[in-house]
Amino acid sequence: MNISVLFVCMGNICRSPTAEGVFRKMVADSPLAGKIDIDSAGTHGYHVGSPPDARAVEHAAKRGYDLSPLRCRQVNATDFERFDYILAADAMNVKHLKAMCPTRLVHKIEYLLDYGGDEDAFEVPDPSDRGGLPGSARISRRPAAHARHFAALAGARMDGLLSAVAYIKIFVAMIVIVNPLGIMPVFVAMTTYTSDDERKKIARIAAVSVMVVLLVSATLGERVLDMFGISIPSFKVGGAILVMMAALSMMQATPGRDKQTPEEAKEAEDKASIAVVPLAIPLLAGPGAMSTIIIYASEKKSFAHLAIVCLLSIGVAVVTWLALRVAAKVGARLSKTTINVATRIMGLLLAALAVEIFAGGIVELIPALGKPDVFRY
Repeated sequence: MNISVLFVCMGNICRSPTAEGVFRKMVADSPLAGKIDIDSAGTHGYHVGSPPDARAVEHAAKRGYDLSPLRCRQVNATDFERFDYILAADAMNVKHLKAMCPTRLVHKIEYLLDYGGDEDAFEVPDPSDRGGLPGSARISRRPAAHARHFAALAGARMDGLLSAVAYIKIFVAMIVIVNPLGIMPVFVAMTTYTSDDERKKIARIAAVSVMVVLLVSATLGERVLDMFGISIPSFKVGGAILVMMAALSMMQATPGRDKQTPEEAKEAEDKASIAVVPLAIPLLAGPGAMSTIIIYASEKKSFAHLAIVCLLSIGVAVVTWLALRVAAKVGARLSKTTINVATRIMGLLLAALAVEIFAGGIVELIPALGKPDVFRY
């Protein structure tokens, strides 16, 4: 699966075509050849159809990059759907792009020098403001730095997988938020007057229901968000708030209303089977669990990543089934204080996870928050 990168400056006559030319050559000379689609455009249509500025072509040629085949064009609405990365030369162009871009796709817009390896600058200056071509020359002088960072970016995207540690983290996070240990006393109370066979059946149905909810959320959740025009960064922020609410309830060792309202608890007492509602939904696979699995499933766009997340969801369901199967025996040996202590510890871990998700989402929504240098000007 190819990835696509669009370089953007104001007129597409010097900075962005130079970046395109440099990156095209570096990719062509690497194992990533043919795996990355590369283009450039301008936020304004001043030079549409024209070749890059002759001075930019000259500077690039001296360093072994051929810009002569390139022609200027303007950014259009389809670019935001088509390209995975939209890299702008400076803050003004970032502002123009975000004004044009649908909210759900704005996370694709970043600064070119985010991947340039220069910690002291986040903008490529516009040569027209300085009477020369320092911006284009600067890109041409430092192709290796750009190529290394882009190669790392592209390689990670082509692999389409997170690290093993990251997947372990996802699994632990899902166990914590589903919290089968915390549900054990609830399960015991709800099945007090049922036989062992019926209790086993309820545990099996609840675990299968949890698996189905998590798998559906992982595979279809992002499509539902797209249908409503909700971006993943926005969902991360909203989901993090919901997860934090669940964490606060766990740290108080009390069930939150996001898990089950008092009305639902009373209604559960009269149900013939409590396996699906309220045990699986919402006590185990509640809104917090659904939000978290959608966020993690969207971290990479590859089938392999989605398959691993689905396997982890099945693993969570298996752990849930085991916990419910032994609930009656373990529940009799664990005091309420012991369960409350374990629940509070898991709540603390969940709170830290919520902060991490929130921070990632807010920086994607407001990129300047991730650039301390911005606030010095």
